Amino acid sequence: MPLNNSAKVDISSDLHIQAESYYHSLMHVIVQLLGFTPNSQVLTSKGIIDMVIDTKKTLYVFELKFKDSAQKAMAQIEERKYYEKYKYLKKPIVLVGLSFNLQEKELTVDSIKEELRER
Repeated sequence: MPLNNSAKVDISSDLHIQAESYYHSLMHVIVQLLGFTPNSQVLTSKGIIDMVIDTKKTLYVFELKFKDSAQKAMAQIEERKYYEKYKYLKKPIVLVGLSFNLQEKELTVDSIKEELRER
């Protein structure tokens, strides 16, 4: 699943809703349209994972931020160890921190980190 560091979003300013849930739902629909099955708002003992996508070979853990940085999203994944819930799958786990910037109409990906799978 290739991701760019930054992507411009060309949605009319009249349609923007200033809430993380708006962008989260857009992301959920886009992922579904791409043929994947996203799981949103996944509960863990340390918080709520914004989105998980489990493919045949790799599991992706997403944290989405609005009015906050993609680096903060990645830090949250790592601090709360959202990936631990899935280590039993014994496949690569990719961590993705995303930030939606309303002023720039931009989606930013902080960094994509792959956690070692449990052996």
